[in-house]
Amino acid sequence: MTFKEQLQRFGFPGILKVWLKTFHFFDLGHFLWGKPPQATADLPLFQLASALLLNMIIAFLAVFRTSIASPDWGTLTILPLWVLILLGLRNSLMLLVAKIQALSLRYRLWETGFVISFIVMLLGGVFVPIPGSYYSKEKVWNSNRIKPQLGKIALAGSLPTLLISLSLFFLGRFLPLSNNLEIVLATGFRAAFVITVADTLIPFFPFVSFNGRRLWDWNRWIWGLMAGVIMALWIFLLLGM
Repeated sequence: MTFKEQLQRFGFPGILKVWLKTFHFFDLGHFLWGKPPQATADLPLFQLASALLLNMIIAFLAVFRTSIASPDWGTLTILPLWVLILLGLRNSLMLLVAKIQALSLRYRLWETGFVISFIVMLLGGVFVPIPGSYYSKEKVWNSNRIKPQLGKIALAGSLPTLLISLSLFFLGRFLPLSNNLEIVLATGFRAAFVITVADTLIPFFPFVSFNGRRLWDWNRWIWGLMAGVIMALWIFLLLGM
């Protein structure tokens, strides 16, 4: 059921009671099924647009929350655009690879993920991206049977953000940049790295619905190679290199 359908069935605060009793607050990438079947269409394009907008808003608020005394207007202006570009690229390439493999998928956002992301932003000023993912359009399907296809789709979504992270990291350290361009690239790197870590590095709960888990289930060597690059980049950052 979509969020709209849940509101129509359960009302508010009834929907919160359902989420609590079904542990839906904590199961990113899992959805509530109901009888009778949902009366309206899922509207995947609307869900994708909503997910992109919500991620942009939360990213903006996370930076504002940490710099509220002296707002970093450069980052505040540029960060939502980077989030839009990066997640838009991720999801577009995933859909493209699904079509190349003749796999019929639809986009679904993770409604409870945004609740969690918003709470984390309020408490710590940290941006947790909630990119959503693609799922079979069939009413009955076997995820084990299409693990290889899903793994390739996940790779198409995760690899670009990792490569962008690496490119922006090296550009920022080895090229002479103007102050404005440095802000743009530094902001892009932070956004790309956060998305890459969340989407790829951790294949276990509560990140089992991100691309990292699909990579892990498909080919652990590929996941391990990408995870190793991410960790190496993280170590460089911690050491100030």
